[in-house]
Amino acid sequence: YRDNSDDTTIKTPIAEYHFDECSWNGTADEVKDSSGNSHHGKAINSATTHNEHIINRSGKFEKASSQYVQMDGLDDLFGTSSSAFTFTTWIKPSSLSSAQTNHETKNTFMAKASDSKNDNIEIGVNPNGTVHVYLDTKQRDKYADFGQAGDISANSWHFVAVTYENGKVTVVIDNKTYTDTTTWVGATNIDKAVGSPLTLGSSIHIDNYFDGFMDEVKLFNTALTSSEITTIYNNENNGTNWDGTVRVAPVCIVSQVSINDVTQKEDETPFTFTLSLDVPAPMNTSVSYTINDGNATNGGNATVADNDYVADTQVVTFLAGELTKTISVNVIADTKMESNEEFYVDLNTPTLLTIVKSRGVGTIINDDTPIFNVERTNSLVTYQSDNNLDHKYKLYTQVAKKDFNYTIVSYDENSSNTVEKAVSDITVKVELVNGTDSNDSTKVLTTSVATFNNSSRIDIINNGDLTNTPATKYAYYNIYYPVDTNDSIIRNSSCTTVACLEGLANFKEFRSIISKDAFAIRPAGFSTEMWADDGNTRESLQNNKTNSILSLAAGYPYELEINALNYLDTVEENYIPQRYIVNGSGQTVLHRTQDVNTTLEFTGSETKCAVTDDIDYDYFEFTNGENDFKEFKHDNVGEYTLKIVDENWTNTDHFNQTIKGCVLNSSSNDPSQDSYGRVGCNIASTFNSSTTNYYDMQIEFEAYKFNLTNTEIVNPFGKNYIYMNNLEKDASMGIDILSTIVAQGYEDTNLSNFTTGCFSRDVNLTLHTDFNNTTNKARYGIKSLNDVNISNEAIHVKEMSQSLDVPSDKFLDENEGNCSIKIRYNIGKEYNQTKNPVEVLFQNFDSNSTYFKDLKPVISTTSSLINKSQIFYYAKVASSLEHYPPTNKTSINTPLFIEVYCKTDDGNQSWCKDDMNLTDNGIIPNGQKTYKGWYLATQHDSATEGN
Repeated sequence: YRDNSDDTTIKTPIAEYHFDECSWNGTADEVKDSSGNSHHGKAINSATTHNEHIINRSGKFEKASSQYVQMDGLDDLFGTSSSAFTFTTWIKPSSLSSAQTNHETKNTFMAKASDSKNDNIEIGVNPNGTVHVYLDTKQRDKYADFGQAGDISANSWHFVAVTYENGKVTVVIDNKTYTDTTTWVGATNIDKAVGSPLTLGSSIHIDNYFDGFMDEVKLFNTALTSSEITTIYNNENNGTNWDGTVRVAPVCIVSQVSINDVTQKEDETPFTFTLSLDVPAPMNTSVSYTINDGNATNGGNATVADNDYVADTQVVTFLAGELTKTISVNVIADTKMESNEEFYVDLNTPTLLTIVKSRGVGTIINDDTPIFNVERTNSLVTYQSDNNLDHKYKLYTQVAKKDFNYTIVSYDENSSNTVEKAVSDITVKVELVNGTDSNDSTKVLTTSVATFNNSSRIDIINNGDLTNTPATKYAYYNIYYPVDTNDSIIRNSSCTTVACLEGLANFKEFRSIISKDAFAIRPAGFSTEMWADDGNTRESLQNNKTNSILSLAAGYPYELEINALNYLDTVEENYIPQRYIVNGSGQTVLHRTQDVNTTLEFTGSETKCAVTDDIDYDYFEFTNGENDFKEFKHDNVGEYTLKIVDENWTNTDHFNQTIKGCVLNSSSNDPSQDSYGRVGCNIASTFNSSTTNYYDMQIEFEAYKFNLTNTEIVNPFGKNYIYMNNLEKDASMGIDILSTIVAQGYEDTNLSNFTTGCFSRDVNLTLHTDFNNTTNKARYGIKSLNDVNISNEAIHVKEMSQSLDVPSDKFLDENEGNCSIKIRYNIGKEYNQTKNPVEVLFQNFDSNSTYFKDLKPVISTTSSLINKSQIFYYAKVASSLEHYPPTNKTSINTPLFIEVYCKTDDGNQSWCKDDMNLTDNGIIPNGQKTYKGWYLATQHDSATEGN
């Protein structure tokens, strides 16, 4: 690049390519060199010329097809020295890629190779719009980028000139100049590339291609001046040759191709389209076509997705001299009700042709007539799986106040209502009707309007549109379509209201069709709540929102509240168990039925419990969905589940039917749990609402009280007195209290299930006494249960302030709620002080169970009256003498006696003799043995009274 503004004479290029040829076909020397040096080339991979140009025509290169032009037999385009050169061209990139050569050249549009694996020169465009130049000189093998981001943009023409001379590189992009004097500093000649090709549109040694157009390519074996390059730019930008001369545009004979339209009935397949040329082409030409879906805004459109036609993409080739070709489109006949539909055969990518009519319109004439039904949104899926039309038509049970979806289906009336038919521009009105309501003003539950748009099905999926539907045993749909005065269906796609349909031109009336099936809408389930009413206060004990065990007293009259709820947890007022019957007068009337089964289901041990029957309750009288405060009781203990079920409300969907519209023996409200998408047939007390889980009540009936019968006091030694004794040390001496514990209900009924194998609890007993000396520590403990003695050593002795525990496992199965008991009682000796004899009044036994502390009603302790006295003497073993004379013997024999202590503070012994019966018991007659209040027990019997 020489800055010589005075030099106005432009050097002559050594190679010049206008790309004015009408076409290339890959033959030698077809890409003409206009310099006169015969450096012709050939197109590779179907590169060709195009009328997109700077002057006349241009070369078009597609990167995806690896297209370029190649000039062979050029040992050195730039002379033997290669010390300087200039390359100029116009480029219009279609796209800019980041793929690069080993010299980081991207989008290479000019390259000169020294061998098949390396280039001496590469010029390309970076994705950011700058120019990349690689030069392999004898001194420097370098590359550099020139320009600013955005200098070159896709889909626009840009002028590029590159000059080199003695290490200086200058790049001109349009009217901007960029110079580099450092990258190749000190370099002289370019390495020779003897026998290597020049390529335009690629670097073939690394397969890097340019995507777009090139025009007016020139090579000079000298570095042009700035004024010379500016002159070339201005001349070519103004449509003249680089030197300002004007060349004549080539006359390229290009045939024009067009395609016709075809209108036929859908069963007249195939549709045959004709491609026509205006004049025969002198060479082979071609055009591609694609069959596309219609996109008309005022009619039906045929689509591949709707199986209207067979899609296809092909290339049609005209041999030299041919004028017409045909394209066959297979249209698929169906029985869908639809408007006339159109599809397109679109021409594209012409080769040596000009497209003058690019689209052929295929119109499918449809003259089918519709009939309608309302079905489930998944009815087609189930039909495809079991091929059962009854199942396809089946409407499933729904849940009151729970939104659900449905589908309006169009059928071909000539197919016995078995083949769906797609239609367009038909708007229908759909009513959901309560078939048990005879009032015309209230029986229509919902009304909707929907339009068929080139389909046989309209899915009505409007969230919340059916959340107010009440419960009914019999619901169905009415489908209405508008007809005109000629009794033809009125086509319309804009109406969204009934009023709009009634206002259509020539509207005569609605014709109605009833859905092929009816269905039930049932409550979501039953809520239950247990109450206790003691006459003063009514208290809620538990409802079935709680999945925990409820303890109730056997025999107590509780109150049970039952409500039928909808999916939104409010009372479903339409729930009244009833069905149609024919009365004595032959009239069909609604009759309340006993369809609600309230069952207390036994869940305990079938083999160990005496009573295992389930209990049924007559709780079928509902008013506006409510069944308030019915008496609820059970006269035995055990584990039970309270279940409330109505299996008959949904008879419409399952009774005597092969295809069930709901799941038998299920109360699920979740259709996703069933493979067919059904809810359960049953209305039950275990269910899920929109926000809450409800459960069958788990109930444990407990004993209301424990009665002690046949209670008596027994002195095992047969006397009316007994010696005081510390039971903790020796349980062999004491008074026995005998009784039988009987588990009973609220109304004194015996509870035969209160056994260890069935259902029993620990029982707590407390003995109440009254005696004249409160300092003595009385003790008691269980000696035997069910006539099975507990050894003296094993008796668990307790203080009187503590209760005795009867283990639940002592209520044996064979005793059916009874347990006999023996309790050993005595007053402990205080060895540091003697006591007067004590008379104890055994007042009563209290019995309860701490397990029932939260039971409602509050259960008071059961008390069993005893009211019997017993005398307890303080006694000791004494020798005949208080002091013995000294002796050398190691042991002596001496008599031993039993002495009883009795002494009053005032010295009055009448209390001892009379009140405490010392005289009667053979103690006083022999007189007082000592002055300390001890009396000899003359009638002591060691065999019966112990020592």
